[in-house]
Amino acid sequence: MSATYVVAGPEQTCMTDKDDHVAYKTFEHKVEWLEHDASACGAPDRWGRRVRASTDCFNAGDEDCCRGLTPSLSATGAPADPWCTVWRNQDFCH
Repeated sequence: MSATYVVAGPEQTCMTDKDDHVAYKTFEHKVEWLEHDASACGAPDRWGRRVRASTDCFNAGDEDCCRGLTPSLSATGAPADPWCTVWRNQDFCH
C-alpha cells in the first residue's frame, strides 16, 4: 500500500456570504483550494473549501459589515471590491 501525497494549492476567495439573524447579520469569507494527489495512486484532483473568516454586525449596512472581512480577503489576494459589492452572495466555489 503506497502513501497518498496531497499537494494543496493556495487558498482563493470564492464567496462572501450574508446570513441574517434576528438582531444582527453575519458575513462569511469562503475560500477553496485545489488538492492534487502527487503519489503513484493518481487520484483525481479535488477542491477543498472552508469558511476562512466571519464578522458579526449589529447596526451596520451590508457593505460596511462585509468590509470587516477585508484583512481575510486581502490575505488571499482578493480586494474588498467587488467581493463586498457586486459579487457579494454569489457562489463562485467549485
